[in-house]
Amino acid sequence: MKYNSKIVVIFCLIILISHALAIPNQAYGFFEPLWQAGETPSTNITLVTYGKYEGLLAKDIKGIVQDDKGYLYLGTNEGIWKYNGSQFYQLLSERNGLSSNSVFGLILDSQGNMWASTNKGLNKISNGEVVAVFSPDATIWTKAIEDTAGNIWFVDLAGGLLNKVQNDELVVTYSAEDIDALNGIFKLFPNSEGGIWVGTSDGLLKFNDDHVEQHITADDGLRSNRVHEIFADQDNSVWVSDIDGGLSEISDGTSQVEPIAGYLETALVDTDNTFWLGSSSGLVRYRDGEEPVIYTIADGLADNYVLNIFEDRDGNIWIGTANGVSKITKKTSCRGI
Repeated sequence: MKYNSKIVVIFCLIILISHALAIPNQAYGFFEPLWQAGETPSTNITLVTYGKYEGLLAKDIKGIVQDDKGYLYLGTNEGIWKYNGSQFYQLLSERNGLSSNSVFGLILDSQGNMWASTNKGLNKISNGEVVAVFSPDATIWTKAIEDTAGNIWFVDLAGGLLNKVQNDELVVTYSAEDIDALNGIFKLFPNSEGGIWVGTSDGLLKFNDDHVEQHITADDGLRSNRVHEIFADQDNSVWVSDIDGGLSEISDGTSQVEPIAGYLETALVDTDNTFWLGSSSGLVRYRDGEEPVIYTIADGLADNYVLNIFEDRDGNIWIGTANGVSKITKKTSCRGI
């Protein structure tokens, strides 16, 4: 059969244009991103990546949160960006009140306020506006946390200081001079039983009522004293990662898991109790008793350097990387062409 050359050219152009535009997702009312990897190494998982075609011009996605209306917010190297389900746009930057465009972490507190860690202090954001900046001369290099009493905790990198904000006032600051164990603070994590967990270069601290209740080190079973990440599973067991990417579980005793991802930048346990581990070599999916699965650029990931992982209210996993953001959908859904 002979084909009319003009018809073939037109048909090819239509195909190219349709894939160069955001195609409506009839199931969700959103727009599909330009790049969609399709099936990944794990069955029933679809990975898509968002970027400039959806309006996201920033990189270094180090914070992701979702408000009660379902909107997503990204902390980036170009301020805070908002995703309305089809497009990203810059919400806050130095031009409209943010103390710095370099955002190292985002959280939403129990009152719906956003807290942005930057290299020029901790910003409190309410209704889309910056209403306060704490420690404006300090580099807040890791995300703040909220404890069960509603207090906000954050770390000053240069001074190695642990700070507590209570009722919008910076009420107390701790240093290694006050508490010997506060040496080289890396990460904070809320303790479901009250107080906070503090990851340091000298082990893990259980901190409550302004004192160290427990100091867990390699002598107690940790793989290493250098705690780089802290997170919890669905059974409220606390996990920590060390410099080599190995995991230690803090429960009745201390159990260990051999390194499976190299140095971990971030980690999350989702509602299915699946571990998602972000490293400089990609994203690792891990479930007890199963072989780890790794996702990289080759599978459609925005970048191999994973900086942040977040689960939205629909169970989708969002992966902030050094070069944009990706989303993993665990459920099969009807999509556009």
